[in-house]
Amino acid sequence: MVTREAEDFSSVHCSTFQLSILFQFNHRDSLTFGELQTNTMIEKDKLDQLVKQLVTFNVLALSKLSTNGATGIKDIEVQLTDTVQLNLNYSNRKIRVNLALPLKSE
Repeated sequence: MVTREAEDFSSVHCSTFQLSILFQFNHRDSLTFGELQTNTMIEKDKLDQLVKQLVTFNVLALSKLSTNGATGIKDIEVQLTDTVQLNLNYSNRKIRVNLALPLKSE
């Protein structure tokens, strides 16, 4: 995926699952976790990990983080009604951004 900010180009490398999540934000800035699960058909546990990974990279924001008071993303249990938002202020100085880190298998 290639992004363009002003005159700068960035190449974002991500997994197919991450891309399917990010595509959901083409026409909307926020979705519920349940809407993401329905639209992508990714099982809840895997989607939970993927969303948390994208939140860690600051690409997405989870509304529950600001209201919960939890110490970190790992402490949060994401519910189907929780809102996931696209970070419209995301920026990165790197030309190549790699978001495709392997998921932890439990």
